[in-house]
Amino acid sequence: MTKVDVNKFAQDGYLVIENFLNAKQCEELKSAAVSLINTHLDLKTHPKTIFTTYNADKESPVSDQHMLDKYFLNSGDGINFFFEEDALNKKGELTVPKENAINKIGHSLHVDIPVFKSLTLGKEVQDICKDLGMKAPIIPQSMVIFKSPRVGGAVTPHKDSSFLHTGGTELVGFWIPLEDATLENGCLWFIPGSHKGVCVGPNI
Repeated sequence: MTKVDVNKFAQDGYLVIENFLNAKQCEELKSAAVSLINTHLDLKTHPKTIFTTYNADKESPVSDQHMLDKYFLNSGDGINFFFEEDALNKKGELTVPKENAINKIGHSLHVDIPVFKSLTLGKEVQDICKDLGMKAPIIPQSMVIFKSPRVGGAVTPHKDSSFLHTGGTELVGFWIPLEDATLENGCLWFIPGSHKGVCVGPNI
């Protein structure tokens, strides 16, 4: 990172780094995620925890449904699967193929899965942390978020620190799209400067 990059990050709260991973690395991570679904997700015994940022009426933001679920609360140190809100019917049966039903896998991929561990602890990430002035960064979680077509809901505007409490305000997230993220297919949005104490959404 250049000094200009560091200053822009401090001002805006985000920074886009083009081609952070190459195509081969992206495919390896995607393949690893699909492999986890195929080898670790037994639909007969697995909890059907839905991850959503909206309440049941799908109008009120800030859902607490998954926050009351023990499976979610105990997911910090394992490989866990969370479903999209429209992927299950009232009987808990899938309405879409299994690989399209998952909202995310988390939250210790950086510990348990070699390809994710290699990325998370790799030189590229370390260099960015050093450039941002981090002294002893700690990795609280890692996950793969899926955005399958025709299933799932919108994510409410938020600050990551409102979902991930670290005991302080020094939280930096690395969001790495494994496929091109565009306006047409639903990219990530930021409000420049919103990290400077500006409330974003009612959950802050």
